[in-house]
Amino acid sequence: MGTLLRTELTRLRWRRAVLVLLAACVLGPALILAGEAWNTRPVSDADRHAVELELTAHREAVERDVARCTRRPEEYGLGVEVGPGATPDAVATLCRERVWGPPMSVEDWIGRPRLEPAHVADGAGVAVVVVLVVATLLAGATFVGQDWASGSLSNQLLFEPRRGRVWAAKALAVLVGCAGTAVLVLTLFWLAVWALGRARGVPVPDGAWGDVAAMQARGVLLVAGSGIVGYALTTLFRSTVAALGLVVAVVVLGTILPLAVLGSGAEPWLIPMNAGAFLQDGYQYWVEGGVTEYSCATPEGCVGDGGSRTLTLAQGATYLAALLTATLSASLWSFHARDLP
Repeated sequence: MGTLLRTELTRLRWRRAVLVLLAACVLGPALILAGEAWNTRPVSDADRHAVELELTAHREAVERDVARCTRRPEEYGLGVEVGPGATPDAVATLCRERVWGPPMSVEDWIGRPRLEPAHVADGAGVAVVVVLVVATLLAGATFVGQDWASGSLSNQLLFEPRRGRVWAAKALAVLVGCAGTAVLVLTLFWLAVWALGRARGVPVPDGAWGDVAAMQARGVLLVAGSGIVGYALTTLFRSTVAALGLVVAVVVLGTILPLAVLGSGAEPWLIPMNAGAFLQDGYQYWVEGGVTEYSCATPEGCVGDGGSRTLTLAQGATYLAALLTATLSASLWSFHARDLP
């Protein structure tokens, strides 16, 4: 088995289409990192000067509104808060809070996020995993698709007639290659994020890097599973085009049509939502007509869940594991039972 695995890893490493996809696994995250670094860049002196001019003009308009509100607070919804004995200064303070809101800094006015691990994980981190999932799915499919297209599988079985061992060796090669690529790329990506955040002096909350590490470990599992699915489907249908066509149909049409027919009630059964729940430790969705529970025992007033529901990590993992098991079982059965070209 060891010799077979080394042979398949060598073939995987030298397949030109796979090399192109591996390059995309590096280039895609690099571009995402560059975009994230630019979008979270510190506020420059030029930005600060431009925003301060805007804030000055905005403050003048706010002060005019505050003056009108002080004279007629009922027009601004402050008739209850302003009692008969309220002083003009107290009324002006209430009006300023209503019109202006909390004090706003230049950074708040620009609305530019900082390079924090949690923010990066929910945005760029998810995007990197998606790029790796798509690339490894294609890599797993094209790796074995060439064997079917050229008919070389029959020659391979002359040297190793036990089909189960051949199927397993190819699957393990795809698994090792995809998982190794994901570990390398994600490690480099987050090392770059850490170094950039440290250079900018961004404070990191306690436990933030632990949450990131757990999420990226689940991302490695998703990437490895994606490569295996691409391999298994191509082995089942004996065609790269057929396998990828099925994937597109299931992911795109299998998402759009159920949502169009069943609405939000279909979300717990969709692949992207379950993958998101597995990767991000839960996925929250809205149920139309769901029972809304409200609580008014909060400083903000009455709040409620609005019919929201959560797809948990365990549910997503179970769903994906069931799909993976069914796909691998069908692929292995087909490879054993059907005649080879």
